[in-house]
Amino acid sequence: MILVEQPEAEDAAALLSGPQGALLGNMLAAFGIAPEAVRIAALLPSHLPHPDWPALDRAGWGALARHHLRLAAPQRLLVLGEVALPLLGHDPAQPAADFNQVALEGGGGVAALCAPDLDTLLHRPRAKARLWRRWLEWTDGN
Repeated sequence: MILVEQPEAEDAAALLSGPQGALLGNMLAAFGIAPEAVRIAALLPSHLPHPDWPALDRAGWGALARHHLRLAAPQRLLVLGEVALPLLGHDPAQPAADFNQVALEGGGGVAALCAPDLDTLLHRPRAKARLWRRWLEWTDGN
C-alpha cells in the first residue's frame, strides 16, 4: 500500500492524476509492481495548500488513518510524505528514517518505509536516488 499526504491540487476525477501520479507510476514500474497490485490512498480527502498536521491529528485524522490501515491490512506500507508521520503515531522528535512500523489498534502493525512527498521527489533527483536505495534495502531487492 502507498499512502500519500494528500491529493494533488489538480486532482479531479482520480487521486494523483497529475505529474505526481505520473512519477508514482514510473516508480511502480521501476519497483516492478503492477499498478493494479497496489492500493494508493491519501491521508486527506482533498488538497490543502498548507495542512496543519498537528491540528489534524488532534482532530482525529490520525486515528482515522490508522483505522483505515487496519481495515486495509496491507503487507507493507510506503508513506510518501514525512511531515504527516505524526498522524501515523511517529514521534516528530525522531528522524523520519527511524519510522519503520505503524502500530494498529487491536495489536500488531504494518511494516513501513517513509520517503519525501511526491512533489519533493519530482524536484530533487537525489531524494529519488535515496528512496531507491532505501527501497532496495527494505525489500531485500525483491
